Amino acid sequence: MTPLTKRGHGWTPNLDHVRAVSYIRQSKRREDDSASSPEAQRTKCEALITAKGWDSAGHFADVGKSGWDPKVVRPEFEEIPSSRR
Repeated sequence: MTPLTKRGHGWTPNLDHVRAVSYIRQSKRREDDSASSPEAQRTKCEALITAKGWDSAGHFADVGKSGWDPKVVRPEFEEIPSSRR
């Protein structure tokens, strides 16, 4: 994973143009391969991004990947470009 970029002293974000990504994770893949929880998460994220007037810069999801186990690789999380984190 690429670390966050450090900003110089006095740096302030440009809130006139905000780009947002959504990252959805469900730790257990369900036996019926249901994706209802990730779909609900994505829908809520899309609604928030739209409501805030932000530009969507992508959606990423890791289903069946633990968020607790430090050895688990979450490929979609790793795909989020560092400039978007």
